[in-house]
Amino acid sequence: MAHYNVTYSCGHSDRVQLFGSYEDRQRRIEWFQQEAVCPACYKAAKEKEAAGLFGDLPPLSGSPKQVAWAEKLRRDAMTDVQKDIQEAKSDEFRDYLIAIAKRMIAERTEAKWWIDNKVNGQNARCRFEEETKISA
Repeated sequence: MAHYNVTYSCGHSDRVQLFGSYEDRQRRIEWFQQEAVCPACYKAAKEKEAAGLFGDLPPLSGSPKQVAWAEKLRRDAMTDVQKDIQEAKSDEFRDYLIAIAKRMIAERTEAKWWIDNKVNGQNARCRFEEETKISA
């Protein structure tokens, strides 16, 4: 195990801890430089991806720690919902999923709700449907 200063493909630098043989660590460093983006750019890309389909995500309420955790959970849930939308068998079901996701984002602005329903996007969507008595 060793610490290395690496430059990601996005141009940002960071100190990372790598494990394994010398050759494995060198391969990993090359991967960081050629393909990987830094955590900040990764987070920004995920937010942009979610915003692409669902627009700007409203701010969440709660403690700073709750909000930080819930924002990640909400991004992950929206990524799961996007996959469901892409795999939808009919346009009607696809439109339904988009409508539910947009409504869920607009109505669930408490960090606590996203933390309590954190398993995945489908779980959050199903819980939201139960709470609001919506059916496909």
